[in-house]
Amino acid sequence: MKRRPLGHVTTLATIAMAGVASLAWAGFVAGGGSAESDCYVELHVRGLEDAGVSGNRVVSCTDGDACDDDRRCGNDACEFSIAVCVSRPDPSLSACTPVPLRRLIGRARSVGADRHQVSDRNQRSLLLTSFPVAYKSGTSCGTPSGMTARVRVDRSGRKAAGMIAVSLDATAARGAAPARDRDRLVLRCLPRTDECPGSTSTTTTTLPGLSSSPLVLVGADGIHFDPETVRIRAGDTVRWLWAGSGYSVVHAPATGDAAFCSPNDERCDRAPYSLSGSTYEHTFPDAGTFPYESDAGFPLHGLVIVDP
Repeated sequence: MKRRPLGHVTTLATIAMAGVASLAWAGFVAGGGSAESDCYVELHVRGLEDAGVSGNRVVSCTDGDACDDDRRCGNDACEFSIAVCVSRPDPSLSACTPVPLRRLIGRARSVGADRHQVSDRNQRSLLLTSFPVAYKSGTSCGTPSGMTARVRVDRSGRKAAGMIAVSLDATAARGAAPARDRDRLVLRCLPRTDECPGSTSTTTTTLPGLSSSPLVLVGADGIHFDPETVRIRAGDTVRWLWAGSGYSVVHAPATGDAAFCSPNDERCDRAPYSLSGSTYEHTFPDAGTFPYESDAGFPLHGLVIVDP
């Protein structure tokens, strides 16, 4: 198995452990609520490093870019792969201390012409699907869900951004302060104004090079990887974010060229533990099933399934 160049991984891990925020890489959007409570609930957006983010609440993706998870270009639509995450330490939100939650509410609606193609009920249902099931138990992320925003096209053929408005309201456990985190986010799909990558025309084109980047929390709730199993395609990258300190990610068994491990794929038989907020990524070029683990006092087990 080929390994990802070590320099990139090492740089990201070093930045995270130094406490410097890397919002675009990490993929989290806080929503622009109060600085003291903005870490209670955040939205993870796959491919955010290729999108534009303003005000920590507006995510703008161009049809066909890597942030467009439908893997198609020129179809006047963007699929945002999102997951709702709660109570996670965020180095970019130093004024906020994560607390347990007792209530989490989410709403979503299409804006403009979108509402005639994707109903508000469906948008809200897709958002709720991405909620962590046990959000009251501590740091966790939900299962990624795809929400589609469609470019608006008027009768003359002129195009404008299509949008999904998302609201997330988190209420802290009794006695915690601040008591609430109220976030208002916007997912914008921008029309493509140039040719699709790898194409000489503006017709709908499948982009085989686009990679999904599922996020796995390490030490979620202190006892597991969240999610424990991810399924990707050959060439895609998995990213791990440490929710707690004292864990590692090690391919099991860590032997031969197939070995991978945090923080930089080196000396996997002695992989060190990492601190909360650390990050690690690994690209899987070949199809197969790849179990991995962490033995931080008790075993944590995960699985990456790679389809051709």
